[in-house]
Amino acid sequence: MPNDASQVTTRGWPDVLAPFTDLMHSLCGPAFTEYGLAWGDSARAFRLRRLKRLLEKTQERLNESGSQPEAVKFSLLNDIMNHGSAEDDDDLQDRWANLLSNAADPRYESVVQPSFPNILSQLSKEEALFLDELYELTTSPNHFLTPPAVLSPVHYENLRRLGLIVREHERGVQTSAMLDARAMTISMGMVPNEQCFLSEFGTAFVGACRAPRERKGRR
Repeated sequence: MPNDASQVTTRGWPDVLAPFTDLMHSLCGPAFTEYGLAWGDSARAFRLRRLKRLLEKTQERLNESGSQPEAVKFSLLNDIMNHGSAEDDDDLQDRWANLLSNAADPRYESVVQPSFPNILSQLSKEEALFLDELYELTTSPNHFLTPPAVLSPVHYENLRRLGLIVREHERGVQTSAMLDARAMTISMGMVPNEQCFLSEFGTAFVGACRAPRERKGRR
């Protein structure tokens, strides 16, 4: 008697998913036209369109940096391509393109760690924007930046769990950028015990997820 896996192969995704049409419609919302009953074909078409955009943005970033791309370690490339082609938010996918272009850029001043794709895949858009704002606050010479928007405790804990931010009492050596950020947040009325800063690891991660032109403000 054939097992469930062989039955799925024989029947195909449309028949398997047909009993769940209403549920799929509720779960997918506007994306139902992309997934719907023909999950296999439509999902592949969706991934191909998103992969095309990912590669277009990557090429743009490399053109901006004026660099000729080098080969990327396959495990890192595979993680970025898999996650990046599944991302349906353009703003978040731009970060995947930045990550890929920096990994391929021989002149990139830092290292794209193998853990970065896994971390980026665990961030919400709100968290990613918060990290961008914190990066600007920490690394920009502009002392008139506004502090980042307040996140929920769950978001904060996720960023701490991933090692991207630290609270003031958790910091080690204070860099000049950290001291400048501390002075700015205090002058802007932020409550001291709510202050958080990018860790060194977090700074490297956010930098790797930014386009070359977005890193120009860094000291």
